[in-house]
Amino acid sequence: MLKKGPFPGLFRLIYMNRAEKRQLLADHYLDFYSLAMAMLHDKDDACDAVQEALVSTLTRPISTDPVGYCMQTVRHEAVNIMRRRLKVAGLKETDSVEDPDHQLLLKHVETVYKSLPKKMRTMVELYDIDGYTYVEVAKIMRSSKTTVRRIINEAHEIMRTKIEQEL
Repeated sequence: MLKKGPFPGLFRLIYMNRAEKRQLLADHYLDFYSLAMAMLHDKDDACDAVQEALVSTLTRPISTDPVGYCMQTVRHEAVNIMRRRLKVAGLKETDSVEDPDHQLLLKHVETVYKSLPKKMRTMVELYDIDGYTYVEVAKIMRSSKTTVRRIINEAHEIMRTKIEQEL
Protein backbone atom coordinates (compact mmCIF):
# COMPACT_ATOMS: atom_id res chain seq x y z
CA MET A 1 0.00 0.00 0.00
CA LEU A 2 1.30 3.47 -0.88
CA LYS A 3 1.89 5.96 1.88
CA LYS A 4 -0.51 8.82 2.13
CA GLY A 5 0.80 12.33 2.55
CA PRO A 6 1.34 15.59 0.72
CA PHE A 7 2.94 13.80 -2.25
CA PRO A 8 1.18 10.43 -2.69
CA GLY A 9 2.38 10.09 -6.29
CA LEU A 10 6.00 10.53 -5.25
CA PHE A 11 6.22 6.99 -3.92
CA ARG A 12 4.80 5.63 -7.17
CA LEU A 13 7.51 7.50 -9.08
CA ILE A 14 10.26 6.09 -6.90
CA TYR A 15 9.11 2.53 -7.58
CA MET A 16 8.15 3.10 -11.22
CA ASN A 17 9.68 0.42 -13.41
CA ARG A 18 11.64 1.18 -16.53
CA ALA A 19 8.80 0.30 -18.93
CA GLU A 20 6.39 2.64 -17.13
CA LYS A 21 8.97 5.42 -17.15
CA ARG A 22 9.68 4.83 -20.85
CA GLN A 23 5.96 5.04 -21.70
CA LEU A 24 5.52 8.21 -19.64
CA LEU A 25 8.44 9.87 -21.43
CA ALA A 26 7.22 8.66 -24.84
CA ASP A 27 3.87 10.32 -24.16
CA HIS A 28 5.71 13.65 -23.68
CA TYR A 29 8.26 13.29 -26.49
CA LEU A 30 6.70 16.08 -28.58
CA ASP A 31 6.93 18.45 -25.60
CA PHE A 32 10.65 17.70 -25.25
CA TYR A 33 11.25 18.05 -28.98
CA SER A 34 9.29 21.33 -29.15
CA LEU A 35 11.38 22.80 -26.37
CA ALA A 36 14.63 21.73 -28.04
CA MET A 37 13.50 23.10 -31.43
CA ALA A 38 12.47 26.41 -29.86
CA MET A 39 15.93 26.78 -28.36
CA LEU A 40 18.12 25.35 -31.15
CA HIS A 41 16.20 25.91 -34.43
CA ASP A 42 17.84 22.81 -35.92
CA LYS A 43 16.20 19.39 -36.29
CA ASP A 44 19.36 17.33 -35.83
CA ASP A 45 20.54 19.25 -32.77
CA ALA A 46 17.05 19.11 -31.26
CA CYS A 47 16.94 15.33 -31.74
CA ASP A 48 20.38 15.02 -30.15
CA ALA A 49 19.35 17.08 -27.14
CA VAL A 50 16.16 15.06 -26.63
CA GLN A 51 17.97 11.75 -27.07
CA GLU A 52 20.62 12.66 -24.48
CA ALA A 53 17.92 13.78 -22.06
CA LEU A 54 15.88 10.60 -22.50
CA VAL A 55 18.90 8.37 -21.99
CA SER A 56 19.86 10.31 -18.89
CA THR A 57 16.34 10.10 -17.49
CA LEU A 58 15.95 6.38 -18.20
CA THR A 59 19.33 5.36 -16.79
CA ARG A 60 19.15 7.28 -13.50
CA PRO A 61 16.97 6.55 -10.50
CA ILE A 62 14.80 9.64 -10.15
CA SER A 63 12.76 10.35 -7.05
CA THR A 64 10.93 13.28 -8.60
CA ASP A 65 8.80 13.74 -11.70
CA PRO A 66 10.60 12.05 -14.64
CA VAL A 67 8.90 14.35 -17.16
CA GLY A 68 10.06 17.47 -15.32
CA TYR A 69 13.55 16.03 -14.92
CA CYS A 70 13.71 15.20 -18.62
CA MET A 71 12.43 18.66 -19.58
CA GLN A 72 15.17 20.25 -17.47
CA THR A 73 17.77 17.92 -18.98
CA VAL A 74 16.61 18.87 -22.50
CA ARG A 75 17.17 22.54 -21.58
CA HIS A 76 20.67 21.79 -20.28
CA GLU A 77 21.57 19.74 -23.36
CA ALA A 78 20.30 22.50 -25.68
CA VAL A 79 22.38 25.08 -23.83
CA ASN A 80 25.46 22.85 -24.14
CA ILE A 81 24.86 22.49 -27.88
CA MET A 82 24.53 26.29 -28.22
CA ARG A 83 27.81 26.74 -26.30
CA ARG A 84 29.58 24.35 -28.65
CA ARG A 85 28.18 26.26 -31.64
CA LEU A 86 29.43 29.57 -30.24
CA LYS A 87 32.85 28.12 -29.54
CA VAL A 88 33.20 26.79 -33.09
CA ALA A 89 31.87 30.06 -34.57
CA GLY A 90 34.26 32.05 -32.36
CA LEU A 91 37.24 29.99 -33.52
CA LYS A 92 36.31 30.48 -37.17
CA GLU A 93 35.91 34.24 -36.74
CA THR A 94 39.24 34.55 -34.92
CA ASP A 95 41.10 32.71 -37.65
CA SER A 96 39.80 34.99 -40.39
CA VAL A 97 40.48 38.35 -38.70
CA GLU A 98 42.87 40.47 -40.75
CA ASP A 99 43.16 43.45 -38.34
CA PRO A 100 46.85 43.70 -37.27
CA ASP A 101 45.94 45.14 -33.84
CA HIS A 102 43.60 42.25 -33.19
CA GLN A 103 46.24 39.74 -34.28
CA LEU A 104 48.78 41.40 -31.97
CA LEU A 105 46.34 41.21 -29.06
CA LEU A 106 45.68 37.51 -29.76
CA LYS A 107 49.42 36.78 -29.78
CA HIS A 108 49.76 38.69 -26.52
CA VAL A 109 46.94 36.72 -24.89
CA GLU A 110 48.52 33.47 -26.10
CA THR A 111 51.89 34.47 -24.63
CA VAL A 112 50.32 35.32 -21.28
CA TYR A 113 48.34 32.08 -21.35
CA LYS A 114 51.50 30.04 -22.03
CA SER A 115 53.23 31.72 -19.07
CA LEU A 116 50.70 30.20 -16.63
CA PRO A 117 51.73 27.10 -14.65
CA LYS A 118 50.85 23.83 -16.42
CA LYS A 119 48.09 22.75 -14.01
CA MET A 120 46.46 26.19 -14.14
CA ARG A 121 46.75 26.30 -17.93
CA THR A 122 45.16 22.84 -18.25
CA MET A 123 42.21 23.83 -16.07
CA VAL A 124 41.66 27.07 -18.00
CA GLU A 125 41.82 25.18 -21.29
CA LEU A 126 39.29 22.58 -20.13
CA TYR A 127 36.91 25.22 -18.79
CA ASP A 128 37.24 28.11 -21.27
CA ILE A 129 38.15 26.38 -24.51
CA ASP A 130 36.69 22.87 -24.22
CA GLY A 131 33.55 24.05 -22.38
CA TYR A 132 33.64 21.66 -19.43
CA THR A 133 31.92 22.69 -16.20
CA TYR A 134 33.76 23.15 -12.91
CA VAL A 135 32.51 19.75 -11.76
CA GLU A 136 33.71 18.04 -14.94
CA VAL A 137 37.11 19.74 -14.74
CA ALA A 138 37.36 18.67 -11.10
CA LYS A 139 36.73 15.03 -12.08
CA ILE A 140 39.27 15.18 -14.90
CA MET A 141 41.92 16.87 -12.74
CA ARG A 142 41.05 14.77 -9.65
CA SER A 143 40.48 17.81 -7.54
CA SER A 144 37.57 19.44 -5.75
CA LYS A 145 35.14 21.78 -7.49
CA THR A 146 36.09 24.58 -5.09
CA THR A 147 39.79 24.20 -5.88
CA VAL A 148 39.13 24.19 -9.62
CA ARG A 149 36.97 27.31 -9.39
CA ARG A 150 39.61 29.10 -7.29
CA ILE A 151 42.47 28.17 -9.65
CA ILE A 152 40.54 29.17 -12.78
CA ASN A 153 39.50 32.50 -11.26
CA GLU A 154 43.10 33.10 -10.18
CA ALA A 155 44.32 32.33 -13.72
CA HIS A 156 41.78 34.74 -15.21
CA GLU A 157 42.91 37.45 -12.79
CA ILE A 158 46.60 36.85 -13.59
CA MET A 159 45.91 37.02 -17.33
CA ARG A 160 43.73 40.13 -16.98
CA THR A 161 46.37 41.93 -14.88
CA LYS A 162 49.28 41.05 -17.20
CA ILE A 163 47.37 42.07 -20.32
CA GLU A 164 46.24 45.38 -18.78
CA GLN A 165 49.79 46.18 -17.63
CA GLU A 166 51.32 45.63 -21.03
CA LEU A 167 48.61 47.45 -22.99
